[in-house]
This record gives sequence, structure tokens and C-alpha cells, in this order.
Amino acid sequence: MSAICTLIVNALKEAGFGYKQWTLISKLAVTLTCFAFVDDADLIHAETAHDASTEDLLISAQDALTTWEGLITSTGGALAPEKSYWYLLDMVRRNGRWGYRHSKQDEDLVLSNNGDPQVITRYKANVANEALGIQTHPDGKMQDERDYLLQKASQWAEAVRTKRLSRSEAWHCVQSTIMKTLECPLVATSLSCSNVDTMMAPILKAILPKLGIQKRIPHSLLYGSASVQGCNLKDPWVTQLVKHLQAIMRHQCRDTPSADLHVENMELLQCHVG
Repeated sequence: MSAICTLIVNALKEAGFGYKQWTLISKLAVTLTCFAFVDDADLIHAETAHDASTEDLLISAQDALTTWEGLITSTGGALAPEKSYWYLLDMVRRNGRWGYRHSKQDEDLVLSNNGDPQVITRYKANVANEALGIQTHPDGKMQDERDYLLQKASQWAEAVRTKRLSRSEAWHCVQSTIMKTLECPLVATSLSCSNVDTMMAPILKAILPKLGIQKRIPHSLLYGSASVQGCNLKDPWVTQLVKHLQAIMRHQCRDTPSADLHVENMELLQCHVG
């Protein structure tokens, strides 16, 4: 993060904006203001008062957005309303089950846009948007990311199907291109085994004949290592699990926002399961 961005984030913290929470078991203070990478930033805000209403949250969220925009503008930058969007997460209980509250027409967030106020697009919690190449939405479901990766896999498979490749070229092609595309977002996804099988189906259908491998080969052999006479192709579902474990081990002893989020999520899970 650049020095200017750090100053802006610190100014937002001093103004009282962001997400503040205590972990349930270890009583660790967790504070977050935004997730930022170069010019892509996600601003987070939550009310700390237990009796705060949705209207209170919207008022303070608008103040946070106005402060953020003012700080960005003062450094010579600007926010793009057409690239901006927001979510409101407000849980309500209906028929004995918790769910997200339906939006109202008068609930808007506005950017000044150099004196020309513009309303920012609001999305429901089950609608995905692309952030750093990953299709994410607040309810945590992965069907949009699965469909996005499946589209990439199908396009790659169609391109490979029409090419004449040697077995060596086919092996390097699958390992260095589409498998890397699938591996890249796995640290931030929670795809199921069936999701991964769906994504891999067009890839295997296109590449196995070019590798001289029977298309109905068991996955235990296909994804097995060379040491057990497998084909040494990485299973994305296993790779996802490995990346998750690596992230937890990498941050567990570090003073980072990721470490705080890991602790908070694990303690919430522990309280949920008992």
C-alpha cells in the first residue's frame, strides 16, 4: 500500500469509520477500514452500537464515503461512480430463519463527483461482482465464481480441441495455462469437490486424448503423483485446501489483518458448532 493510501486509511480510522469487533473467545480487538490493492479499494463500515438502526448505519456509511472521497480528491485522485457499487448487510428473521433484509428504494449512497452528485449502484447480497479477478458476493456462495471459471475452462478447451499438439506440447499447455488460471484464485474461494469436477470436465475431455490417456481414467490415477505411478496432474480441490492451510499457517504468528480475520472466523465457527 502506498504512503498516501496509508495516510488516508489512518485518517478514516481516526474519524471512527470502519469495522470494529471483539473475537468471541480470545477477546482480540479486530479493526478493519478497507481492503486495497493499487487503485482497487473496498471500504468497510459497521455500527458498533448494538441498538443502532439501519438508518443510523446508512447515515454513518454516507459520512464514511464522503470522507473517503474528500481525502482521495485532496491528493489529486478521484472516484469513478460508474465503477463503484455497494452492499447493505442487514439480517432479519423470517419464518424462523435468518436472511438478508430486502432493500428499500430510498436507501442510497451518493458520490459528490466534483459537485455533480451521483447515486452509487446497490446490489443484493446474492449478486456477485468481480474484485481482483474473483467473482465474490457477501453471502459467500461460490456459484458465480464456479461459472466464471467454467467459462474460462470451456473457452480454453475449445481452443485446444482445434489445435494439433504433440503429447509434450499438450502437457505443457494444460499445466502452464488453464491449470494456473484455476489455481490463482483458490486461496480466496471455497469451491466444493463437485464444483471442481464440473470445471475440470471440459478441460479433461479436450486434453486427455491429446495426451494419449484414456478419457475414463480414474481421478485417483489422474491426480496421483508420479511416485505412485499417477499422471501428476494437480487436483484443484486439494490445491485449494493446501492454499487455505498455508494462509492460516503463514499468518497465525503475524500481526496482520488476515491473522485477525482467521482468528475471528475460527472462534465464530467454534461457538457455532459448540
